[in-house]
Amino acid sequence: MEQPAPDDLRERLRRYNIPNPIENVRHQFNHIFIMLFGMMGHGKSSLINSCISVLNNHNFQNVTGAGNKDSTETTGREIHNLTRTLSIVDNRGFNIINDDELSEARAQLRALRDMGEVKWDNDYKDTLQVFRIQMTADQTTFLVPVLVFSAETPQNSGDMNGLSTFVSDAFRITGIHPILVITHSSSENQSRVNKKFRDLGINHRISLENYTTNNTLHNPDTDKKILQFLDTCMSEAERGIKTTAARQGHFINQGTEQLQHEFNTLLSKKEKEIENLKKELQEKNKCSIL
Repeated sequence: MEQPAPDDLRERLRRYNIPNPIENVRHQFNHIFIMLFGMMGHGKSSLINSCISVLNNHNFQNVTGAGNKDSTETTGREIHNLTRTLSIVDNRGFNIINDDELSEARAQLRALRDMGEVKWDNDYKDTLQVFRIQMTADQTTFLVPVLVFSAETPQNSGDMNGLSTFVSDAFRITGIHPILVITHSSSENQSRVNKKFRDLGINHRISLENYTTNNTLHNPDTDKKILQFLDTCMSEAERGIKTTAARQGHFINQGTEQLQHEFNTLLSKKEKEIENLKKELQEKNKCSIL
């Protein structure tokens, strides 16, 4: 007879509050956001549905609209509250993991983006406005980066290079490496994917099959993995809080770095526009002389 999912772990997660202090380090955090990142269609929204269903011990519901043929891919960020302390955030998937997409991911991890539509070409003025507001507000929400990756997806060097950069950026900003969730774990590529991300320095790697509209029946193994994933998010949040709380001016330093990068990117784009305009004028002058 199959054993049920560990109800004691489920109950502990549902009652969880962030301890303060954490190993003698006092902090201001009282909430945790599990921030999902990953390529489009790799199962971020389905992971949220699975977490909601398992944590509440309820039948599957497609809360996020994952896999709905009448809807488009997720284009914005949306918060789904799991408990009073824990929320999970759906996100727009990466397309090609270029500089613009990585910059947006860094801004999100630095708490410099509002919820809603995700754009890859944000103006640094918008970032500056959020930064000014956040500077005077208490930073009470800790962000846990989670990378969702489908084992069914062919891996090209470009994607892996971008993901490698994301992993190192997330560690530098939050003080913890992203937690990896490998979806479609029954794929023959699962072990290869696991090794690739282990080599990138990710210690917490969880392979599972999400519950979906085509796979709604709970099974103990999946339930246990989902609960273990959430438990790992809790423990990593505590470790990250202890690390970042001890860094004087961490938010200010991270925000300043983001603004500098976005300003330099904007300046570079404007310089290219000017150069292109000069070339156009030169070509027109040549034609007029002829």
